[in-house]
Amino acid sequence: MTYYDPCNMARAAGYVEQPRQLLRSVAAYFTEMYPGGLKNFCCTGGSGQVTMDELTLLKAKAGLVKAQQVKATVAKCLIAPCAICKAELPRVMDFYGLDVEVHGLQDLVGYATVL
Repeated sequence: MTYYDPCNMARAAGYVEQPRQLLRSVAAYFTEMYPGGLKNFCCTGGSGQVTMDELTLLKAKAGLVKAQQVKATVAKCLIAPCAICKAELPRVMDFYGLDVEVHGLQDLVGYATVL
């Protein structure tokens, strides 16, 4: 799996290493995207664009860099802790024909929890 650093969590709040610590504790295989952390690229869904269906093709084209980043990791699972990113990134992955599932960070913690 690989991890996507959302703008609101990484650049605005400074949460960069904490999610990675969590992932390393629950994932059998984790690989970094490049560039990652504070230099990761946008998911193309921010600023309310996730709801703008008329921009679908434009957003998908803008997502080429993100698709290339994810493809380079060879990950089959992309972790996106932001709800907007979690909604937008599957569209980008589908547009570029990438066989990558998108999950939230909290989803993984829930899957890993044994009661």
